Amino acid sequence: MEDYEYFWLLEQEIQRLQHPTHAGDNQTVSTEVASLLAEAKHLLQVPHTVSVDLTRFTTDPREILAHRHRLARMIERLQGR
Repeated sequence: MEDYEYFWLLEQEIQRLQHPTHAGDNQTVSTEVASLLAEAKHLLQVPHTVSVDLTRFTTDPREILAHRHRLARMIERLQGR
């Protein structure tokens, strides 16, 4: 899977959980889900340790793999809801 797809999948899961039909009868998101969504949205930002812009980025694959792993785990957590 390409890195772009991880970001796309995470964005889709965020949108799914924010949609009112997934918020329950009172149309509000629980505090737990809201906290999880805030954490997920934060992961959509590429860390400066990975890339600052298109010309300044890490050459250390560990940094990229670490963020990819965090994205994948969050996608799994959101899909479980």
